[in-house]
Amino acid sequence: MPEHPVETLMLPVMAPWSKISEVIDYVREVRPRRAYDIHDALLTDLARPIYDRQIGQLGGAEHLRLTPGTPPRCEPHGPAGGTAVSVAPGRL
Repeated sequence: MPEHPVETLMLPVMAPWSKISEVIDYVREVRPRRAYDIHDALLTDLARPIYDRQIGQLGGAEHLRLTPGTPPRCEPHGPAGGTAVSVAPGRL
C-alpha cells in the first residue's frame, strides 16, 4: 500500500482477473479521497449502475467516472503548487 495519503486513485474496475469485491477491498485499503474508474469500457449500460452503487457505497471514497477527453479533477499538491495524481501500487 502507498506510504502517503492518496487523493485520487485511478481504479481498474473491470478486468478478467478481478471481482467487484476485490475492487471494493482495494479502495478500502488505499483509502483515497476519490476514485476514478478506468478499464471500464466493457461494462454494459446495465452493469454500470451496479458497479457505481457498489463501489460508491461500500468503497468509502467519492466514486467518479471519466468522460473521454476530460482530465480527472486533481488538487494542488506539493510545495510548488503543481497538480498531481497519486498512483497506488496494488494487486489489481
